[in-house]
Amino acid sequence: NIHALLSATDHIDWAQNIRLYWSPAAGKFQFLPWDTGVDHGWFETDPAALHQSSNPLMNRILSFPEFLHERNVRLWNYVRDMDNLKDDLAAYDNLFAQTRVAFYQDRIRRFNNRHVDSEVARLRDVIERQFRHLRDLFAQTTARVELRQAGEGIVLEVISTAAAPVYVDSIEFQYTTAAAPVPFVVFAGNQRICEMVNERRDQKAQRRAAQCQRFDLMPGFDYATLSIEGVPPGDFQVVRPAETRHVFRIRPNGGSLSVANIQKVQVVIKNGFTDKRVSDVREEIMGL
Repeated sequence: NIHALLSATDHIDWAQNIRLYWSPAAGKFQFLPWDTGVDHGWFETDPAALHQSSNPLMNRILSFPEFLHERNVRLWNYVRDMDNLKDDLAAYDNLFAQTRVAFYQDRIRRFNNRHVDSEVARLRDVIERQFRHLRDLFAQTTARVELRQAGEGIVLEVISTAAAPVYVDSIEFQYTTAAAPVPFVVFAGNQRICEMVNERRDQKAQRRAAQCQRFDLMPGFDYATLSIEGVPPGDFQVVRPAETRHVFRIRPNGGSLSVANIQKVQVVIKNGFTDKRVSDVREEIMGL
């Protein structure tokens, strides 16, 4: 599937080119790339689409979040390194240099020499654009934050849309001038993930901040089934990153927390693949 994604192809589909090899040594079936093609049967033009497939076996496997995540990790580990693209294009160029004369001398081919050169150049461009597209897609993240009252504590929701995991790096509250700043801890479920470190505070500015340990928030995906001529109903699937909500509970470390006493919240969110800070995070205090 990674091979097909890098090639922008759906030629390993419901009807053809599925090759499984039973490995006695491994004791399991192994997939073999076969007639993958480049830019073949790729219908989806949505730049937000992570992948498309009309292979029912692959669709079934990637419907499990843990398998989809593992695929994404392996794919990211490849496209994150631009040297891999250089190596791919160098191998492509070398292969054409070795076979170009043979193409020209083939007297039963259907196309002329100019078309051969044009098609080779076009597919080379597809390989490069698809590599960069996948790399950029994993690096793109949008996120916003909502804060609301929940008893004596506060609920914080991180709403993200990304193909990669995200994580919260730090949380800072700026209290109103009339309020006494309250230290706090942050939980994801029953796990404490953020707490104040060395009393990070700015008394004059009424701020309290908590540093967070790494806790990956898994992305969600939308699985859309499309009707494509020639493809059995239900077999053609497009997968896109979907907006996903992640809930945290913020508890006061003594006293009580009220959103009415918080003037501003700043949450630093980072992309779990690139470790870069997500820009333009919108924070909203609900109920004010």
